[in-house]
Amino acid sequence: MKSWGLRQFLSFVLVMSFSCASLGVESSNARAVLKASGKVQVNGNAGRQITTLFSGDVIQTDENSAANIIAGGSSVLVMPGASVKFLGHGMELTEGGMAIATSEAMTATVDDLIITPAGQKLS
Repeated sequence: MKSWGLRQFLSFVLVMSFSCASLGVESSNARAVLKASGKVQVNGNAGRQITTLFSGDVIQTDENSAANIIAGGSSVLVMPGASVKFLGHGMELTEGGMAIATSEAMTATVDDLIITPAGQKLS
């Protein structure tokens, strides 16, 4: 039997994580996967290239780095020099910029403003 490599193992973990999310297994402990490019800190500590995030985690990128966060049906690009907080079903921007692509209605909070995607309209 062939042994699993790191990529196959991570793929399996990601598939299982997202499968459980769609079944409603992770209600209050929302998780995401962060893929770092350059120097990225999670909760003030140097993060690895791939890190699991939990609701409440703070992500900071330096001026020459970026991070991509995958959570359910959403993808968040954290721009260089930014600071964000993962809220489970939303993101809070405290510094810099981010871009969100979502099919699961992930929200963005900036200062006291909450941004939610518009509902899809069927024609």
